[in-house]
Amino acid sequence: MTVMKNSIAIKVLLLTGALVPICFALSYVIFGVLEVPFDQVAVVYDTLTGKLLEPFPAGTYILGPFRRVANRYPLEILEYTMINFEDGAYPPGDAIEARTADGQPVWVGITVFVMVDPNNVNTLYTRWGAFYLDRFVRPISRAIVRDAIAQYTAHEIVSQRRVELRNVIRAELSGRFAEEGLMLYDALIRDMDFTPEYASLLEAQLIATQRTMLTQAAATPAP
Repeated sequence: MTVMKNSIAIKVLLLTGALVPICFALSYVIFGVLEVPFDQVAVVYDTLTGKLLEPFPAGTYILGPFRRVANRYPLEILEYTMINFEDGAYPPGDAIEARTADGQPVWVGITVFVMVDPNNVNTLYTRWGAFYLDRFVRPISRAIVRDAIAQYTAHEIVSQRRVELRNVIRAELSGRFAEEGLMLYDALIRDMDFTPEYASLLEAQLIATQRTMLTQAAATPAP
């Protein structure tokens, strides 16, 4: 009798051990397994309620019923450049056309480094989907640069206040990006081009200013 009970117990254990992988396989087929790499975050929604769930960071998950992956977003730093290149590496005429406080037209080349905020990625998905670079980052960056340039004269943005201009652009971009589920890593002003006529005049003014500063420094007696 004891032998029979032991035999039954062994069979139950073997059956249980066999059922575990079978159940896991069935859950994989029925519900699906979501694998999120370390450099991504996933947006998942419930088809029954129509609501987004909390973002899924890196890991492996068995999705419950009625849950579908809406989109996956990269977490690495993305680069978006708007600049004029003669070699055609970027779309021609892509620099940002702006106008200074003293009315001078200027074309600004800029590179924006942006990251997806994993804690606010649902906002990004809801408002912009997968097209956030072209539909949000690009137009808002161009608008902010134009507004910032309009606060300074042409002479200021190529001399003593260029760093201030860059900081203003960074601060504005950072605030707007945060509202949409993005994080600004950096923004670099690549170049600023004026009309050929004004560029020559500006160069002459800068040279004259530098000469005046050198003359004053030479005339100042040493302590």
